[in-house]
This record gives sequence, C-alpha cells and structure tokens, in this order.
Amino acid sequence: MTATALLAIDWGTTTARAYRVDAAGGVLATREAPLGIQRVRDGDFAGALAQLLGDWQDDPAPRIACGMIGSRQGWVEAPYVACPAQLPDLAGGIVRVAEARLAIVPGVRTRDAYDVPDVMRGEETQLAGVVRARDERVLCALPGTHAKWACVDHGRLVDFVTFMTGEMWDVLLQHSILGRLVVPGPEGSVPGPAFARGVARGLGPGNIAHDAFGARTLALMGELEGHAIADWLSGVMIGR
Repeated sequence: MTATALLAIDWGTTTARAYRVDAAGGVLATREAPLGIQRVRDGDFAGALAQLLGDWQDDPAPRIACGMIGSRQGWVEAPYVACPAQLPDLAGGIVRVAEARLAIVPGVRTRDAYDVPDVMRGEETQLAGVVRARDERVLCALPGTHAKWACVDHGRLVDFVTFMTGEMWDVLLQHSILGRLVVPGPEGSVPGPAFARGVARGLGPGNIAHDAFGARTLALMGELEGHAIADWLSGVMIGR
C-alpha cells in the first residue's frame, strides 16, 4: 500500500468506483460497487465509503472524489464553478469531509444561447485528466445516459452542452410503442449498418419526434430487422 499516492473516487448516481493511483499517475488497482448516491441508505455515506474501500481504508494516501457525491443529494454539496473553468477553479471549489479525509471536486455550470443553465458533475475531472494543457480547441464527446459535448482549450473548459441521449433511448424502447417490435440480437453483436443508417438520418433535416417513429415504420415495412431497431434509434439520436 506504500506505493499509493492518491485514492481517486468516481461516485455517481448508481455506481461508485475507486482507484489506487501511484505518483506517476498509473492505476495500481480498481474497485467498483453499486453504491451510487441513490443506493446509499439513510445518508450513510461514511458506511458506503468504507464498504467501497475495504482494506484500503487504512491507506494514508489523500482521497478525492468527483461526481454526484458533491451534489445536493450527495454527502456534502460542492457548488458549481462557472464556465470557463480550469484546474485552479476546480481546486478552489473543493469541499472537504474532514471525518472521512475526503476532498470533493465541484461540478461546472454554463448557460446556453437562450440563457438556460446546463451542468456537469464528474465529467470535468475526466476532461482535466484526458486533455493536455497545451492542447488547443479540443472538442470532447462524453457518451452516456446524459451525453455531453465539451470544448476544452489549453486546459480550460470553455463550454459544454448536454443531451439526454442514453436516457431517451432507454425510455423510448422500454416505455413506448417503438420497443414492441424489438427482438434480441446475436450475443456479442456490435452496431452495424442500421446504426450507421440511423446516424445519417439524424444528421439530416428533420426532428427527433418524427425521426424516432421511423424505428417502427421501417420495421413494419420489412426494411429494418427487429434486432437492429435499437441500433438504428441509437444512431438517430446520436446524429440528431
């Protein structure tokens, strides 16, 4: 355990992940548990952290966490830092849970052209780790339940936008008429031509409310196999 320089924790809504990191930034070991903030009973975050870390609890290395653990529903709220934001801004917004020896990274907020706010928690830390300070005008795609596109310039998070791509895809397939024609695909299959066709449709003129219904009509007309419906719809939503 003496090689550990940092215990880094990505603590989200459904899952918590911990990483033992050495002084060179290498990951020595990882742990994962279904202990996201929505699954912590009675606000016992200290108990959840102890369960996640296990025998790492005795490691004296500093601990830092990002993600929903710093939200209003988390352990301690770490208020959002405004865009544009860079590492010193994030460091200045860190809040600490003294009894757990835990530092929590703040999220980042911005506003779109219509003055509607947008936020992220956790992705700002990923961006800080993946984009080098010397990199100029990098456009980053962060896929997921709430996918984000972010612009980073010389280590500064300039702006970002969120799309509920993954969540809408799941809702449409599980709770709308679109999912009724879906059949399971071959095990281990990867998205193919149907996904690419969906992306092309999404990139073209139209709107998501109309385009999504094509998942049903293409299947009804025999132009899309049941196991490819989810891929096509995913492509449409990503392209749109």
